[in-house]
Amino acid sequence: AAGKAVAPRDDDVLPDSLSDALVKASKATAAAISRGNDRCLVEVLLPEFWDPISGPLFNEEGDQQRWWKITR
Repeated sequence: AAGKAVAPRDDDVLPDSLSDALVKASKATAAAISRGNDRCLVEVLLPEFWDPISGPLFNEEGDQQRWWKITR
């Protein structure tokens, strides 16, 4: 129906860049802390490591740690 509000799709709310991902993560963390949370676990989606067709490029446990070791 025309004028009916549609919920955002998953890909509509993804960050546009690394900078955008970090800004969104920091805002969500600040909001959680202001609500009284003692701890926060922040997961940052890096669009550079996301392929719209096949999904995450580092989707296996330990992939990101191995990448950091290789790039150091």
